[in-house]
Amino acid sequence: MPLLPSHAAGEYSSGLQHQASELLKSLQSASKKGIQGVAVGKIVTSEYESFIVHVQKDLRILSPFLDASHAFMQREGFTTNVVETICGLTSSLYLGVGEAAMAKGELIASKIDIETGPTYSILAAKMCSELQHAGVDQVAEKLQLYCANSNEAIHAISSLKSQLSPKLGSISATLLTQFVNTTGHQLAEHISEAVQRADWFKPNDGMGECLVAGHFMDVLVDTDDRIAQLFPGRRSQKPHWRNLQGKVKSYNFNKAIAKDIDKLFAKKAQCFRPLEFQRDSIMSGIIDKGLKTFTECMRSQTLGTPGLHLIQIDTYVMRLLLRSFTDEDGALDSMLDEAIGSAAERCLAPQPLEASVLENVCEPKLLKLVP
Repeated sequence: MPLLPSHAAGEYSSGLQHQASELLKSLQSASKKGIQGVAVGKIVTSEYESFIVHVQKDLRILSPFLDASHAFMQREGFTTNVVETICGLTSSLYLGVGEAAMAKGELIASKIDIETGPTYSILAAKMCSELQHAGVDQVAEKLQLYCANSNEAIHAISSLKSQLSPKLGSISATLLTQFVNTTGHQLAEHISEAVQRADWFKPNDGMGECLVAGHFMDVLVDTDDRIAQLFPGRRSQKPHWRNLQGKVKSYNFNKAIAKDIDKLFAKKAQCFRPLEFQRDSIMSGIIDKGLKTFTECMRSQTLGTPGLHLIQIDTYVMRLLLRSFTDEDGALDSMLDEAIGSAAERCLAPQPLEASVLENVCEPKLLKLVP
């Protein structure tokens, strides 16, 4: 009898391949526009559970060849070879799911695939995270059970967990980065277009629409709704913008107008923490992309006093509203300071609005964005 009958190995492999294919199709469907956050969360949970159930079912195909009561189980190294083969097939299929998802994410990011939304990448990232933390353990536990706790299989099972789990973790992190980069790039395009269209010298009373704050809110609210169900528990309640008025620090324009020698001793801008698979961290990553684009755009513009007022209004509105999406207020304030500081440096006659005037002008804009 061969170490692992080819037909059994083939059934196990083809069974996993079918389920992996169906899993990726379901993730693609879930990422289509129009499916709300609750539905997305349910789909991911359902598809993961279905995938694992089928993996366990396919493992049962191999259970006769791991029965300690059979004579061939007594052969030296038989159990180890069987388990190593199963682990190899499982590893290939799990990693295949992740690698296929990353390839799909690249097509979405490069706009080759325009039908599937960027939500696909974070759904796949969540799926790979589940496989990393639970899927690998469940297969390992089944193998240990089928091997009747044979010591021969311990090394192969241990290797499966120690080698496969980190790889799945790395794939999950890559997919998460793809999602943040793709969503952040979409926001950056809106910001760049708005800045390029702006007339920085046209007199205004500040009563018009915000320049870029609305784009930030549109992307962040939509994204937050879509990913909310992927994370357990409720987000901690953030203060309403009315409760932040007068408490959130305003930008010190003296820093932007100061002599160059003073800037040498200025503190380095604070940055957001590295990306993690957490709701606030993901939203912070998208904000980071948007604000960096905003700052870079301002560095290429030349502004009159009316233009500086537009940026002052926008950054004040964002200073109050974007706090709802991040737990890193210091980094948010620092990046907004960079943006308005760059605008002040590019302004031919920097005469900022007084704080009281600024609050009055921003009130209706804040009410329109977040009543």
